Amino acid sequence: MKQPFAILSAAVVAVLILAAGTAAAGDFRRAEWGMSKEEVREAELEAEPFGETELALTYQGEVAGVGALILYIFRDGKLVRGVYSFRIAGPETAIGDYRAVRSFLLDRHGPAAEEEIASAGSTEPADDDELLRLVLSGAASPTTTWHTEGTDIYLRLTEMDGNAAVEAHYLGRD
Repeated sequence: MKQPFAILSAAVVAVLILAAGTAAAGDFRRAEWGMSKEEVREAELEAEPFGETELALTYQGEVAGVGALILYIFRDGKLVRGVYSFRIAGPETAIGDYRAVRSFLLDRHGPAAEEEIASAGSTEPADDDELLRLVLSGAASPTTTWHTEGTDIYLRLTEMDGNAAVEAHYLGRD
């Protein structure tokens, strides 16, 4: 008698785990495109907004061990875009942080639809130091793109104000 109960209990736990995982997934974090600011606040359980304007809610958080500003952007009162803007500690961590975030997104969204290094030159960087030099000079910007059912996702390593910057943009499709 104990064995069927144990099998049933394991099956119930597995279903609950799958249901919890599904409920936590959204178009951007736990939010769905078209949500209002109030609905996004409810979905973003971890913290209060760090900043708010008529068009955006901003949170602080972490993705793949990299600190990030998390922006929810609204048009006509509805969520249309999400952005992770990663805080890179310095040039020595830029490539590693980019790769950590890229790996996280690959795990979450599967194989990329496109990967490219938009470069002013025709040669591929020989190593990480060369890639960073090209990024900081504005001559290259590695980009990885995913297309999910209702979202286009763009991850870029780029130069911003003389520093390396990593951003992931989630764009809802109408």
